[in-house]
Amino acid sequence: MSKLFFVSLAILILPLTVLAATTNLDNPLPINNLSQGAGYIGSVIKQILGIIGAVALLMMIYGGLTMVMSGGNEKKVAEGKNIVTYTAIGLVVIFMSYTAITFFMNTLGGRIEDEYRDLPTASDSAANNSSQTD
Repeated sequence: MSKLFFVSLAILILPLTVLAATTNLDNPLPINNLSQGAGYIGSVIKQILGIIGAVALLMMIYGGLTMVMSGGNEKKVAEGKNIVTYTAIGLVVIFMSYTAITFFMNTLGGRIEDEYRDLPTASDSAANNSSQTD
């Protein structure tokens, strides 16, 4: 009985495995190879760090306003100082993480997408000027 059950189960499952092998899955990310993936990951990391930096700026402003609006209340002044201090520590951590990520992405062969990389530099314009005068 058990032998018949396993044989019939194998006969029923075998066509399903063949159908699963012919399924076509589309790539949901806009990358086609590993080098494009590194640039995509770098741009996502850069955007996240930008958002975190903006939140840190808002927290710095909030801490400053808390100190200014304290009206001499020592608890409010201390709370504002703590907010500013911890926000400054957070900004240092954010800058260090950006530096570390940039270093590792460059070391591993990836790159962080930079919106200014296509702009001409001073050396490009000097080379163009010297070639035009020749």
